[in-house]
Parts: sequence; C-alpha cells; structure tokens
Amino acid sequence: MFRVGDRSYMEATEDSVKLFGVDQDTLQVIVDYIYTGKVQFTPENINSIMKAAGWICPESELLKQGSLYLIERVTTQNCFQTEIFAESYALTQLKEACSDFILKNLSQTKSTLSFTKLSSEYLRSVLSEDRLFAVSEKELFDAVLDWGVSHSAVEVLDLLSKVIRTSLMEISELEASVEAVMNFGIPSHPTVDFFKDSLRFAHLAPMEERILETGQQHRNCS
Repeated sequence: MFRVGDRSYMEATEDSVKLFGVDQDTLQVIVDYIYTGKVQFTPENINSIMKAAGWICPESELLKQGSLYLIERVTTQNCFQTEIFAESYALTQLKEACSDFILKNLSQTKSTLSFTKLSSEYLRSVLSEDRLFAVSEKELFDAVLDWGVSHSAVEVLDLLSKVIRTSLMEISELEASVEAVMNFGIPSHPTVDFFKDSLRFAHLAPMEERILETGQQHRNCS
C-alpha cells in the first residue's frame, strides 16, 4: 500500500481510491518505483509523473529525483514554464534552481516567446529582485517594452513605474525613457510624470546622491 496525500475521510475508509487525472502508464511508473526504487524519466512523461507523485507520495524520493532531472534540463526556452510548474506543485528545490537561472540569464530569456506571455505579477517579481543580473536599468526598461507587445499600454506603464530603478539610469537613458512612455499616448498616466520627475532630479543631482535619496539599490551587474 502507498500513501495518498490529502485524502478525504470517505476516501480513507474505502478499499480503493480513484485517481482522477492519473493515466494508467503514469500510475504504473509510480507503482514500479515504489517496489523497485527505479524510474526512467523522459521529456514526455516527467510532468505527468511529477503531478501524480505530488498527490500520491508527496514526500517521496521520486519527487526529488524528478526535480533533479528537470533542473539539469532548464534552458532559456523553458525556465519560466518550469518555475511556474515547480511553484504550482511546491517543488522548492526546482523552483529555486529555476529562479537562479532566470535571474542570471535575463539577457537571453527576455528574447524568448515565453517571456512575452508572462503575467505582469510574475514579471514584476522577477524584475524587482536585487539579485537580478542586468547590464543596466535601460536594458530592463527595454525588456518591459518588448514584453508589452503582448500586453496593454496601461499594463506596461504600470509595470515600468514599479520595477525600474530610475536613480540607476544616466540622463541620456532617462531622456529616451521619457520619450518612450510618452509614445504610449496616455500623458495623464502617473508613470509619465514619474519618469519626467526622475529626469529632472537627474539634472540636479549625481547618481550616487539620487540612489541615497531614493533608497534604490544597485543590482548584481549594475
């Protein structure tokens, strides 16, 4: 007998439990693992095995082995989807590995199709990180604009004001940023004033003074 996580009282008193959403092949892999301790992961079966194992045997070594399998295969093309998958199934080790990969490789991941499909909340959590490796804040600004191709102007403007650390930008970068936010055609949006005010401040104070005044921190590669 193997353990099933989060079962209801009725399930616990039955001789058998119906495993909805678990196909026969996946269940057979898990049963074989329970008896032999061996499993053969493939790109085709890994997700279904991890989902099923998370419910059937949530504390098992199977999840750890599956996480290591996925960690070894994280790429710029799948890192976002893999992290979201890991968070959905509470796979802490896998989530942390994906997060580290994303923060260190944003220059490459921002050019992928999956990047443009991220939610604003998810992207905000990534771009707000102090550990983010970025050549400059302008690179992050441009990344948000690229992401914005698949999102509304309001979403883009809202995100820019929340994640871009304007005190880390040169005057020329701020001038280009003001022009870019103005081009959205919503002059009354608070983000427009935010970047205009940042540009005015940059003309009055050097970068280090602006950083002290705003409390914004340097990122890993700023």
